[in-house]
Amino acid sequence: MARRGRHLNLGDPISGWKLTWSFPAGQAVTQLWSGSCTQSGAQVTVTNVDYNGSIPSGGSTSSRA
Repeated sequence: MARRGRHLNLGDPISGWKLTWSFPAGQAVTQLWSGSCTQSGAQVTVTNVDYNGSIPSGGSTSSRA
């Protein structure tokens, strides 16, 4: 199962982002692009990496697991 995250900033410029979700039991992230992932049970957290943490007003970045 692939999960894509598009991070659209509609407010002030930001210098870091975090995306969280919960999988159904037994699922896990095995690959990730454009982010840093931690997983504890079903709870997944993806945070930015150095090159995509800053998002200007109206800008976006994305990640894919």
